[in-house]
Amino acid sequence: MIGRPCIAGFVALLLAGTAAGQGTTLQAKRGISTGAYHTCSVINGGAVSCWGWNDGGALGIGSSIDHSLVPLPVPALTSGVVTVASNYSHSCALLVAGTVRCWGRNSDGQLGDGTKTARSSPVGVKKLPAVAGLGVGKDRTCAFTAAGSVYCWAG
Repeated sequence: MIGRPCIAGFVALLLAGTAAGQGTTLQAKRGISTGAYHTCSVINGGAVSCWGWNDGGALGIGSSIDHSLVPLPVPALTSGVVTVASNYSHSCALLVAGTVRCWGRNSDGQLGDGTKTARSSPVGVKKLPAVAGLGVGKDRTCAFTAAGSVYCWAG
């Protein structure tokens, strides 16, 4: 569950450069992020692909396959992703609209969907204002707004 804005020295949150509301809008970019045993990338047009170990649904492909040695497209994220952040067994994507979708292991509520249920497909983070950047820790996820507020969630 998303709580009140928190003050955090979360350096990884500076992933997003310029934010909406500061003269520029968020745009899909290429990028790559690695978790403990999986990797996700943003490719042309803002589509996401993931590969590696699918622990808890970490690949976001809606399947329980054990692993993939090649990048597999995340069906729910075929365009409009600005950046992806991964750690341990979950990942989150920041979309052009300023929304965040997360998938994978959720044992501590790190997906922000109000449950502790692992998700093999991306789910929207609840009660989160439009954000400009995000960072993912082992069992915690944080996002920041263009105004400088920081939101973190875990169980």
